[in-house]
Amino acid sequence: GYAEIKNDRWRFLFGRTADVVNPRLPGTIDFNKGRNAGNLGFTRGQFRVESYLQLSRNSQVTTYLALANPIATAYNGDDLNLIEDNGWPNVEARIKFGLGSVSERFGIESRRFEIGTSGLIGQLRRTELLAPTVIDVWAFGLDAKADFTDEFRVRAEFFHGQGLGNMNGGILQIINPITLQPVRSTGGWCDFRIQWTKRFRSALGMGIDDPANSTVRDGLPNRNAFVFGNLIWDLTDYSEVGFEIAQWDTDYQPAPALGVNAPRDNKSMIYRTRVVFRF
Repeated sequence: GYAEIKNDRWRFLFGRTADVVNPRLPGTIDFNKGRNAGNLGFTRGQFRVESYLQLSRNSQVTTYLALANPIATAYNGDDLNLIEDNGWPNVEARIKFGLGSVSERFGIESRRFEIGTSGLIGQLRRTELLAPTVIDVWAFGLDAKADFTDEFRVRAEFFHGQGLGNMNGGILQIINPITLQPVRSTGGWCDFRIQWTKRFRSALGMGIDDPANSTVRDGLPNRNAFVFGNLIWDLTDYSEVGFEIAQWDTDYQPAPALGVNAPRDNKSMIYRTRVVFRF
């Protein structure tokens, strides 16, 4: 939960909410929302300030600045890494330009076309008696939204950075426990959303998270990707049912020393259903 004070120019927030960096979500009905496979960010405790500058009736610039908890409480990490914060908050910032009329869906206001750029700097610490290590964490992100018509919409995000495991980047990897170097990663996702009729809609999309092979330990994931497509039936304005088919691919860094025990690249087909009631 969080508390906020807001008017038409400013918003001050304190509590747990979504990251400022790359805040959009793909249209998959998966609760995980493509995290660890191109969707950067999660929710965490933070103090946030937002500023709204309306350039005209149909255009606005929004800026965000947050001091956030470096470790998300949902991050399990790797037992070999012993990761904790280094006494400093993450600094997250974003600037967004919106163009077009304002619409509202599920309590969230947005303009027809939006483009944003965001960034993150922070530090983590690997606490280990023989080799304590400070990890510099950073990220650069881009995100975009385009509602070309009421029936056809596009969403996309891109990121590049290092030490992003607890931001759901780098396939949950922060540091290589052998070289003690941070894991660098590049990724993103995009989807297309189609309103077939007043009650039926779909989303089709894909995402990828591709850590740099040179920074990944042997035997750990070096690529995660997914594609999905769904059909959602809005029974009423307050309820929906959905069905989705998805494929996830995971590749692993070669580990000759593990012999037959080395992880093998794999693919999985996933079938999901969802029932939602809003009130």
